[in-house]
Amino acid sequence: MTGNPDISVIVPVYNMEKYLTHCISSILTQSHRNYELILVDDGSTDYSPVMCEELAIQDNRIRVVHKNNMGPGAARNTGIDASAGKYIMFVDADDYILPGMFEKLLNVAEKENTDFMCSSVKKDYGNSIAVDQMDDYIKFTDIICDITLEKQRNFMYMFATGGRNGTVAGKLFSSEFININDLHFEEDIYSEDMIHNLAACISAKRVGAISDVFYIYYDRPGSRVYSLNTLEIKKSSDRVWNLYLGYSGVSINEVRAFGAIRIISSMLFNLKNNNMSADAKCQVVERFITEKGLREYFAMAENESVFQEYADVTGMSSEYASNFFLFIKSLRSFEDILAWQKHYAGIEGKRR
Repeated sequence: MTGNPDISVIVPVYNMEKYLTHCISSILTQSHRNYELILVDDGSTDYSPVMCEELAIQDNRIRVVHKNNMGPGAARNTGIDASAGKYIMFVDADDYILPGMFEKLLNVAEKENTDFMCSSVKKDYGNSIAVDQMDDYIKFTDIICDITLEKQRNFMYMFATGGRNGTVAGKLFSSEFININDLHFEEDIYSEDMIHNLAACISAKRVGAISDVFYIYYDRPGSRVYSLNTLEIKKSSDRVWNLYLGYSGVSINEVRAFGAIRIISSMLFNLKNNNMSADAKCQVVERFITEKGLREYFAMAENESVFQEYADVTGMSSEYASNFFLFIKSLRSFEDILAWQKHYAGIEGKRR
């Protein structure tokens, strides 16, 4: 490749031999060709490192960086430091993108001079259905806006309260914007991508979103989100809300209440995953119920006005929000959780 690429696509890779070919193929078949693909092997112990090197031999736009295992945040940082593109995009190695993504996001970003762009995301459960039949994971409307203080708060609410919006999936960042504001990822913490996006919201002057679906999130068994312990989740939530508190001007109690609601939402997200066995769901619930620190979070969530604001920001239907708040207030036992999930999310469970 001669000259600087328009886009640096950064893919952290850790033991992804089963998914890597599909992911990389979706990138290499993009209509816009002026990009580099940086595969960051994060200390994989399977065949992934060999696959990365073989791919690089086949296409000179691919570069491979091998490093010791330090997690996705550190891997993305390695990719940022190695990148040469005018824009940066992150793709997880078990996900894939749809044709036209680079061309559409790049054209809008260049025309509108945005700091970052967002596209809509669908979720693939591995059941071989057409994209238009997949569940919406992140759904945007077409918008370009300059960030006022009011809009900054709204964007931060969106990323901090809507866990799905916290992902870097489907986004195109200006490299200059990332470098000037030192928007590297925090390491050794869950939700490093949400923390990164909050920092981006704080620094951004102009952002955009498109309704087109270009990124497919693959909800695979064994994903990191389903193996977290409660202390990891609480540490992440505290970091997110402390960051938000520093720029939003809201009260500490409101911040903690929002954090509590998000943690409960994370638990219910785990239970809704159909790839998890009933026993695995039971283990998730037991961790949440027995951990003292999380019990204290549950109590903070019982604030109706704060919950309503949370519901408004995350786009909950009024019926779902009403039932969810009643559920939070009655969250005292394993049976409460499974009964609520069974009725409102169609999840079967059993007690261990």
